[in-house]
Amino acid sequence: MDDLLPLLKILETSFQLAITDAPSGGAYILQPDIPTREWQRFRSYAHRIRNLEIPLYREDIDPSVFVVLKSVLAGIALFPNLLALYLGLELDAYGPELLLFISPKLRIVDVETHEQSDDSSRHLPSVASRSIAAQFIYGVCSEASSLEHLIFIDSSDLDIPSIECASRLRELVITGFPITTRFLSSAANLPSLTTLQIEIAEQEVAACAGFPVLETLSLDGTVTVLPDFVRNIASPRVQKFRYYSDWGVVSGLHCYIDLYKALVSKFFLSLREIIMSFSSLRKDEDSGTSPLLVDSIYPLFTLSQLERLELKMSVSVSITNADLQTMTMAWPHLQTFVLSASPGNEVPSMYALTEFAQHCPELRTLCLPCVDPRISPPHEQGFNTISGHSLQDLWFSHPQKWTRTPFELEIVAVAQFLDALFPQVNLARFSARSFPGVVKYSAGDWKRVADVQKAMQAARQRG
Repeated sequence: MDDLLPLLKILETSFQLAITDAPSGGAYILQPDIPTREWQRFRSYAHRIRNLEIPLYREDIDPSVFVVLKSVLAGIALFPNLLALYLGLELDAYGPELLLFISPKLRIVDVETHEQSDDSSRHLPSVASRSIAAQFIYGVCSEASSLEHLIFIDSSDLDIPSIECASRLRELVITGFPITTRFLSSAANLPSLTTLQIEIAEQEVAACAGFPVLETLSLDGTVTVLPDFVRNIASPRVQKFRYYSDWGVVSGLHCYIDLYKALVSKFFLSLREIIMSFSSLRKDEDSGTSPLLVDSIYPLFTLSQLERLELKMSVSVSITNADLQTMTMAWPHLQTFVLSASPGNEVPSMYALTEFAQHCPELRTLCLPCVDPRISPPHEQGFNTISGHSLQDLWFSHPQKWTRTPFELEIVAVAQFLDALFPQVNLARFSARSFPGVVKYSAGDWKRVADVQKAMQAARQRG
């Protein structure tokens, strides 16, 4: 935005406000009256702009200035040397002047829309506005021969034509609305595309086969379509998969097993990262039991090279000590493991954390729904504390309550156990505000654990 201010100053002295006769009594318009010298100054400055960022388009500038420029330029690029464009637009704020920002040298385009903060109702953009947005995307892909990154986040349905002419495109992010089969099939033919984030519905996925060099895949949409879409990806080296939400209500975690099987069958050797958010899972209020997590994710156990796994859900799941052992032995290279869920009928013990210390030496971030805070290990297991692990961050999304307010010795015992197991760990998230909906004294007890463990670390550093 700072780069644009001198240009706007020039425009203020170059345009004049004129009043026109109208039935309403007159209307102000911008009338171009640009002397040759001022026009040359303006064009000279516009040629020097390489990066343009306007977070709030209609609040930061008067778009009518660009409307006039559009008629004056008559098809000539306003910023012919522009390399990167970042625009923040209100929903339905696409005017014809948006096309002025198309430059033949663009490499990065990032356009994000937002609804007006004072409008609580959902506002649907006009047909004309949606048409201009689609023209903008097509124009950028057609005219910017060096385009590498295209990010367009909207919340309206756009009929975007083919983009296969963007042969150098490496990153494509189109979210907020489901894209058409025609658009998706053209994107599948892009020879350099390595990152794809889209929303898909009931597309003819057979017509969307391709994506020969894809490495990062992020999807929203109907879960029943996703397995076939994944199987049609030609690239053998997808390393990251992310899934954020389903548009319908899903009956349970078991509905994603086919998707896991498709990921494993296609990317068995390459997949390193899986991040999934299950926001549409149906809660079974009548059932007295919660499903075992391992029964819903078992296809992933064959991905021994997995480095990051994040599963976030609003339903409850059961996890046993044996389940943690199964998972840690299946994924010995884990660096981040985040499982955010409500605790089910079965909860792992505090001592089950030793499985991560034993089997996941590279783990740096760990989150579980909760653990049982009681610290009396079964002697027959021959428990031995493992020290020296480099875990950096540990927290519980729904920490287990103590059955009663714990004695200070119990707090110290838990802190000593965690400090011996993970001497470098940060327990800063053990605070009341980290646990929404949890009984206050429970979170407070965990904060006491964190305070004691922090004191132990400080004493050790002092020698």
